[in-house]
Amino acid sequence: MPSSLRQLFISNDDTAKNFRQYVMLYNSTFAFTSLGVKKDNELAHRNRGIYTFRVQGQMYHFINDILPTQERPRYIQLYFYDTDLELAERSQISSEMHLNALRLLMRVMENNPYARFFRSLRNLGVQEWNRIVIRANPTHDQRTYNAPTASQVAGIWVEDAPADSPLTQDILVYARSRTSHRIFHYYGCYDPLQYPILFPYGETGWHRCIYRRNVRRRPNQHVESFPINEVLVQTVDDLLYSEEQGLYLFFSIIFM
Repeated sequence: MPSSLRQLFISNDDTAKNFRQYVMLYNSTFAFTSLGVKKDNELAHRNRGIYTFRVQGQMYHFINDILPTQERPRYIQLYFYDTDLELAERSQISSEMHLNALRLLMRVMENNPYARFFRSLRNLGVQEWNRIVIRANPTHDQRTYNAPTASQVAGIWVEDAPADSPLTQDILVYARSRTSHRIFHYYGCYDPLQYPILFPYGETGWHRCIYRRNVRRRPNQHVESFPINEVLVQTVDDLLYSEEQGLYLFFSIIFM
């Protein structure tokens, strides 16, 4: 964790206290994706006791178009502005946030590979027919949760890209399609796109190709891996339950 970000979590100055009080708001301000959820507003708006965020049903993460429509820019769209305009737009989201904290977080995000990639497109003149692909399945070794580089994060595709391009495992972000694209829970970028404050370096979160560590096997054993059965496993809870019950819908089956 960057030392400046760490100070926001442990310091006792006014900016740090404000950051901790509104940490969910700050995270939402810098998130690349939006959260689709039906929450209990009555419980969330209570002013006494511990803040409780209770949802009904399943949570979804969405990534919006690159170019804003008639609304104010938000989420990923804010990364296409220069520094002064970006700060001004972020500060308009809520008057509760301190400008000093926003400036500090913007500096922290300069080392985030997703932010660096999208900011690098500022001078390319993104058009309505452009589309971006975020790689959902990283190929580098994730056993140590390596942080990806900007070149490993995404590539830009234009309108005349081949229709049969192998993009089924990637997330498409269109310049202006007037729709949102769902981020599935088994994508490695699911966590860093939604929680940039927890993953400031864009560290890949859990994904279905991650290795297990410290698994001891006999020399005559071999492991056969199977993909997730997406019909039976649609949530993280389903996945954990299936493994606990020995259904082995993911990870490994050990043969003697």
